[in-house]
Amino acid sequence: MRAMIFRTLVTNSAVNALGLINAVLLSRWMGPVGRGEIAAAFLWPGLLIYLSSMGLIFSTMYFTSQPGSTPDVILGNSMLLGLLLGGLAMAAQPEPHCD
Repeated sequence: MRAMIFRTLVTNSAVNALGLINAVLLSRWMGPVGRGEIAAAFLWPGLLIYLSSMGLIFSTMYFTSQPGSTPDVILGNSMLLGLLLGGLAMAAQPEPHCD
């Protein structure tokens, strides 16, 4: 168990470090104006995912952890609801426009 925890810690730390390096390099390359544009571009997908999931991720974890749960049924229902909510989120996404 300790080996798995240590491996997860190292992996998460490496992903965060690479993300930090990438953010610094991208910010320096794009300059002050480009940083705002890239921040806005990165903000919308995460916000849409958070709003459109409607608690599906947390409810899946909760119901899977319950004694006597049937993970295959929960997974099937979660996948179906995820596809439905994803389709609704894609339909609600504003059209991109180029200047």
